[in-house]
Amino acid sequence: MTDLEVIPSGSNSTRAFDCHVNEDCNSGACVSGYCFCHQFTAGRHCEIGFHSVLWPNYQAFRFTFLCIVVLLLAVCSLSTYKSFQLWNHKKEAFKLKAVNHCIVGFFLILRIIYFAADPWGSQDIIPYALSKFLYGFPIYVLFTAYEVLLLYWAGTYHNIVQKLDKSTNNQVVDKTKPVFVIANSIWFAFELVKIIFDLTHNHDRVLLTGIYTAYNIYVAVSTLAVLIGFIIYGNLLYKRVKLLPTDAEKKRITLNRLLSITIAVCISIGACLIPPIVFYHLKFYSSPRGALTLTSVVASIEVALVIELLLIMKPKGILLNNMNEEKASKLQKQSQQSTISGMGGATPTDDTTQRKGVFDCFS
Repeated sequence: MTDLEVIPSGSNSTRAFDCHVNEDCNSGACVSGYCFCHQFTAGRHCEIGFHSVLWPNYQAFRFTFLCIVVLLLAVCSLSTYKSFQLWNHKKEAFKLKAVNHCIVGFFLILRIIYFAADPWGSQDIIPYALSKFLYGFPIYVLFTAYEVLLLYWAGTYHNIVQKLDKSTNNQVVDKTKPVFVIANSIWFAFELVKIIFDLTHNHDRVLLTGIYTAYNIYVAVSTLAVLIGFIIYGNLLYKRVKLLPTDAEKKRITLNRLLSITIAVCISIGACLIPPIVFYHLKFYSSPRGALTLTSVVASIEVALVIELLLIMKPKGILLNNMNEEKASKLQKQSQQSTISGMGGATPTDDTTQRKGVFDCFS
């Protein structure tokens, strides 16, 4: 038997019991006289931390991703400031952009804490349950950002429908929000249940396995649902934008951007599922180098997703100019209406500003 093997309960081994209480297993749990080690630790008494086996590489992993996340937080902070400049224009799409930037910023702050503290929870710097929470909860936060982005797309689509058909209303979006809240709340509840049972029932392997299996299934189903949502609304948006009576060149640029974003988002969300599932079934987590590979790939995917979100939700300078032009145009129209009303004439109508607003909504 090597130093990194753990003999589970029920083994045919004739050696004496390894433990009597949990304290005999260091950070692990004593079950039926044998030590069951937490992830990223091994040994007969869970005395070997993976970080100690891979110390130089482990430190390089932490430092590299910590620097990347700090840099992304700086970029996100600047984008958040710019997006809040559009908040007062009372358009829901702009507000969703600002909210999304805040969510991404919160995710990055949690990841900074995770990488700065004890990513694998094997150095006894923070409790192992807290380390697992700092690993899993930010994933929920990042997924929330994609859900908000999907709501943003749904709102944009129905906004365009309203511009083309004045008789329609926005009830579909209003019905979508409760679904978002319920789905998000279930995932949040899973995060709370996981940390509670990690703290209070860490010796009950059957119960914890059941909870984590249900959690993984729900995450996979939710991710697939969001992926399907982007495919549906990406297709609907493309068809509706083509019908807008506006400048052909501007429409072409918008359609190309919409198509590229739809493809990129679908690929990135799909990529979130495949590597973790493959690595899990190959049991990468059970060896030091496999664990380092797994966590590095997951962290790289997260970085790619954050960059993608920041690029998609980036507030463009042209938006501020357009909004100022729109405001000036409204003031001018109000002045003209007052003048015409005073003269007893009819009030002219112009939907140019409305059509511009639709494109600004998606920019």
